[in-house]
Amino acid sequence: MSRANTLKYFLLSQYLEPKTLDEPKKTNSKFKKSMDLEIANFDEKFMQILRAFDRSLLKNGVEISIYGGIFETDLLALAISKLAKVKFEKEQILEELRSEQTSFEKAFCYKLKLSGDLVFCKNEQNFALKDANLDDELSPFFTPNSSNELFIPTAPWAMVRLNHLKEISQNDFNKECEHIKDKISIHKEKMRLSDYVKAVHEEIKSSLKTPFCKDVIRLEVRIADPNFKENDALLNSFFIDDINLLIKFYESGRTHELTDQFLDEGSENKFERIDVRDELNQRAVRDFFKAERYPRSAFASDFALNFSQQMALNNIIEKFKEGNGGIYSVNGAPGTGKTTLLKDVMAEVVTLRAMKLAQMSRHDIFEPVYDSDEKALYFRLNDELQGYEMVVSSCNNGAVEILSKELSQLKSIGDYAGEIDYFKFIATRLLSADEKSKFGEKSFVSKPAWGLFCVALGSKQNKSNFVFNAINGVKIEATHSQFDKIASEYGEFLEQDGFLMGLGKYLAVGEGVDDFDEAKEKFNLALHEVNLLFSEIRIKEEELKSLKSELADVDRRLESYNSAKQIEELLSPLESEFASVSDELEDKKAEFSELTRVVSQNEALQEYLSTPEKPPFFLFQQIFKTEAFEKYNDEALKVGEINRQIAEQNLKASKQNGESKEKNEARLNELKDEIAGLESRAAELNTKINLYKRLQSDFARRQKILGRSEELDIFLNSSFSESNDEMQKSMPFMMEFGIDQKFHKTKLFKARIELFKEALNLHKAAIFACKEAVRTNLRALSVIFNDEKMAEKNGLEAKHRREIIKGLFLLTPVVSSTFASFNNTFKDLLNGDIGMLLIDEAGQANLTNALGALLRSKMAVVVGDPLQLEPVVTLPVSLNNAILGYCEAKEEFNLLKSSVQLRADKAQNIGTYIKGSGESIWVGSPLIVHRRCANPMFDISNETTYDDMMILGRSAASKFANTNVQTKWIDVRSEEWIGNYNKAEGEVVKELLAGELADEKNNIRIITPFKDVCRNLKGAGTIHTMQGKEADIIVFVLGGATKGARAWAASKPNLLNVALTRAKEVIYIVGNRENWASLPYFEVAARKIDKG
Repeated sequence: MSRANTLKYFLLSQYLEPKTLDEPKKTNSKFKKSMDLEIANFDEKFMQILRAFDRSLLKNGVEISIYGGIFETDLLALAISKLAKVKFEKEQILEELRSEQTSFEKAFCYKLKLSGDLVFCKNEQNFALKDANLDDELSPFFTPNSSNELFIPTAPWAMVRLNHLKEISQNDFNKECEHIKDKISIHKEKMRLSDYVKAVHEEIKSSLKTPFCKDVIRLEVRIADPNFKENDALLNSFFIDDINLLIKFYESGRTHELTDQFLDEGSENKFERIDVRDELNQRAVRDFFKAERYPRSAFASDFALNFSQQMALNNIIEKFKEGNGGIYSVNGAPGTGKTTLLKDVMAEVVTLRAMKLAQMSRHDIFEPVYDSDEKALYFRLNDELQGYEMVVSSCNNGAVEILSKELSQLKSIGDYAGEIDYFKFIATRLLSADEKSKFGEKSFVSKPAWGLFCVALGSKQNKSNFVFNAINGVKIEATHSQFDKIASEYGEFLEQDGFLMGLGKYLAVGEGVDDFDEAKEKFNLALHEVNLLFSEIRIKEEELKSLKSELADVDRRLESYNSAKQIEELLSPLESEFASVSDELEDKKAEFSELTRVVSQNEALQEYLSTPEKPPFFLFQQIFKTEAFEKYNDEALKVGEINRQIAEQNLKASKQNGESKEKNEARLNELKDEIAGLESRAAELNTKINLYKRLQSDFARRQKILGRSEELDIFLNSSFSESNDEMQKSMPFMMEFGIDQKFHKTKLFKARIELFKEALNLHKAAIFACKEAVRTNLRALSVIFNDEKMAEKNGLEAKHRREIIKGLFLLTPVVSSTFASFNNTFKDLLNGDIGMLLIDEAGQANLTNALGALLRSKMAVVVGDPLQLEPVVTLPVSLNNAILGYCEAKEEFNLLKSSVQLRADKAQNIGTYIKGSGESIWVGSPLIVHRRCANPMFDISNETTYDDMMILGRSAASKFANTNVQTKWIDVRSEEWIGNYNKAEGEVVKELLAGELADEKNNIRIITPFKDVCRNLKGAGTIHTMQGKEADIIVFVLGGATKGARAWAASKPNLLNVALTRAKEVIYIVGNRENWASLPYFEVAARKIDKG
């Protein structure tokens, strides 16, 4: 339910956002006058205003604007609070801090703009304005030649339908507005101006049925000027349809990782945060730099990413490859290389798709989708090639425009300008579309590009620009002042009849493009080279890991010993003793052997001889005394004698043995014990000796391990061994310090860039290999972009338009659009259709701005700085709080206190804490090295805003170091105020521009916190208008007539921070030093900037 409450709050904040008005005295000028009045007094007040003009100006005619049905915005807040039964005292509103940020809280129910001829009647005579005597009593008439424009805000209409929110839609409102416009058109003929205005007013009151539409109007008269363009066009919210879409999405029971993360309450509690500045997390940080986490390719740049940029890139690509979607947030102050980082992200996504292309046949890239006549309606991109769509978006029009152009400009690829041609001439035409030659003709060559890498779409104008300056060709007349230059620049692309090809024609006839199979081979070779170089790193990583494990084992064995010498001192006596014991053991063993032999010999008695064998038939032989008997008898007698002698000897030996036996056995037993003891001691000594010898070997091995580990560590982890400043400036594996004392690209960095080049080449070859499919899709896209109704008539339904848009990304990898125009281009895309959404300047983006883009994307890289400008929310504080309470939404989604960047940071687990004026804030993946501003701007910004986290990366001193142009605070004390503009401060600025800054006018920007200063000082812009821009010199005009106004400007570091970080070289602060120097953040500036 909480998510539903949040979305309801978002929806109501868009429907009920009132269109507020400044006080008349703030907007009146020589060319414009206005006043609030009762509609019944229209004629009198209208003539009063005309008479207030310089009569000579009136000859140009006038434009009339009526802001009708003026009411106090507090009424909306009170009405909502009453519905919600929330106690809401009007007095609370009056206590709110009012400043330039929160408009004077009056709003209107409609704006009617009248232009054209006015006729003034007197006594039935008609006079044109230039001929009328305005001092006479005249009646102005609205003529048939006049025109009207009507704008109706959603707030009064939606307020009376609040209880039926689910039953209303933006379409209902649009129909109501068209109905009113049709009704008021019949009132134009021959009517008094006052009657016409009253009739329109009553018609709108009747149609809107709102109690807020009172009979008070603001009448504004402006001198007509055909060159004048209103800065703040009145528009209702662009985001209502997308919020409704998201509400229905969740009501259907579906989920989406990206919007789930963005809208989940307390999302920061769902994971363990890794603070990259915390020493305890350095092992985790090192893991981010393993070879396996590095992208294979790199954008064609002369410079490598620094440490924090590379860490962010590695994690972004790792998350993208995992395929689960979600948010990755990056925080970086101006000048920390956010755009450089995004270029590398884009390069790798293109390369990842090229890896898929390299595995395909050309016939598998697209498949035809036929209409009912079996004719190819369009060609659908293979699913394997989808998911790599990239869209850059922001709420800041300037940021989107700058980034879009920078990505494709020739200068963005530095030394590689002559090596890459990705539909180069088409991209140049597209970039140059709005340029003019010195003769006012359309230029085609003023902004050279390297490729069709990023295309700005979104708005109707941008889509038309893409159709007419990229897809279609154009005729160049021979009389064009730049014809020869165009012919030289475009060569083969300019045909003999002066027709400059568009993309469609170029695909049909283009030459010099690699064959698809050849391009695949080149890409695979480049990929193999990169993989080989990374594998060398991985092998070293594994070797170092193994050595560290082995070293740990060795150190465990050596933990009780200090050195090899100590081992030697322990081993030497053991070896001496072992030698002694060994010798003694040998002696004892010899004695034991000899004694055993003796004992054995003594104990052995002689054996008796055996009696001879009797001859056969012995009795017969004995009786007859045969020869055989005689022989036997002789031998038997001899044996008997010998045995008698043996018996005597054995008797004697037995007597001797009996005497020594006891003694010998005792000695043998002694020897056995002695030998066993010596053997035990020898074994013990041998064990210790072997142990110490192994320890000796361990010490030797340890030295070898340390030597090799140090060698590997220097290669793999040199960044981590430096100081924090040096670590953050390092470029791991990508740059190396040469003998010329300069940094040079490593072989790996060069190979990664080559791979990106081959990825683009493969994409171009694929486009040409499928040129008929691409041309068919481009023709369909032209119809879709120019006339959606015609597209539907041609059979291109939403599902077809979706596929055609997705197929465009194969041709142009990146598309840009503001959030406000996002639905205009991508409304047919479904959830997750865009592979990667890249949000720039997200700190300025209102939470409601990004919802449609997030729903249509799978992953979002959110880039910005919450400590620069916050979102501009025109919803009055009281009304916002009332809606928040009515919807029972959580405070963390309060539009006045959050931004897309802050929400993304909460969903991010990799980042750091920055100490602010209150509690520390968590920011995602920080970019730390700043290369834009010189000091003291950098130091002030770092101290006041970034918790001294930033590191100054630029080495060059200010280019004005030896000139009179120096940073200073010019103290101006005067009480001549026009609102928050001080006349004396304005005079000082004029003197500066005419004096010491006269030669630097092209390098200067004047900025201020207050609109009053802009209205009264030519060339000045508010800080909000300078977001995303820079200049060598910034003149910061403080203004601020009251303590309250100054307190607002100093309530947070953001405004001062933006001013400081716009200045590349020098800042001039102009204002009352005493009034400002005691305020938060400005006191640091006063301390570090000398008084001028």
